[in-house]
Amino acid sequence: MSATKRPYTPGPVGPTGGPFGSSSGGGGASSAAAAGPATPTASTGNPFMDAAADPRSAAIFAVGEEETKGFVPAKPKFSGERQDWHQYKYLMLNYVASVHPESYIMLNFAQQSTTAIPETLPGNQPLTFMGFKLYGFISSTFDLGSKALEIWMEKQSRSGWDAWRRLCEWYEPDDNMRTVMWKSSLLKVNLLEHGNDGWYTTYRAWRSNIEKYERQTGAVMPPNDMLGVVMLHRPTELALAMTLAPNTAKDFTLLETLIETHFKSVQAVAASFPGFVPMEVGALGKGTKPTGGAGGGK
Repeated sequence: MSATKRPYTPGPVGPTGGPFGSSSGGGGASSAAAAGPATPTASTGNPFMDAAADPRSAAIFAVGEEETKGFVPAKPKFSGERQDWHQYKYLMLNYVASVHPESYIMLNFAQQSTTAIPETLPGNQPLTFMGFKLYGFISSTFDLGSKALEIWMEKQSRSGWDAWRRLCEWYEPDDNMRTVMWKSSLLKVNLLEHGNDGWYTTYRAWRSNIEKYERQTGAVMPPNDMLGVVMLHRPTELALAMTLAPNTAKDFTLLETLIETHFKSVQAVAASFPGFVPMEVGALGKGTKPTGGAGGGK
């Protein structure tokens, strides 16, 4: 392993030394000292964000390839079949991101290019040469005789950037329409389809489908659209909870937090008291008869 490896042992969090300990002792002290004096920051309550905000983390995680070579995943293979494309693309981009993050970023830019990318990029020899390397590497992942290899070889240019653009263009011609149709179906869902009792289960399945949509299409579902769907199809108990937190009607992030907190709390109570059924809102006093005064209860 490289001599630059920096072991890390968490230190106290917050203004007493930050997540990487104080400069006078504790794990990571030598690297922290090398990075210069740190500016103490108050804890946010989120350990990861505390660590990211600590200026010493930049030095600790500035490691060489030797130290992260174990992170590199297996090289993917592609049959060239359209049904395998999205999984292959996902794995290929993961591989490139692990080996050379900058190339991962440029491959995404290449896919977005609406014009052919020249083989030689004027004034940028390193990017040109990286394109040659990617051209050879990515083509080695295709099955012989596959459609993918045919597309890769159809141009004389050996720019891996342009070949990747052409490959994505061929395998994803209908993705824009697919994205539009998928988004439309997600916004038409009826969260009350299974009634008030099944609302949270339906909601969680809907949110899971949105996360899948965002992963596979690269699109982001607008928070206001999700807010509208929930507002149109909310159970009685959620509507009551929202009256106690009016800002949730304007901010989906706040509403989502309220939903998770409320329904998990209900589930926890139900688990602690088997047979417990939350009282319906407004049920108190329903069906009771007056008992006082003349003729009461008659």
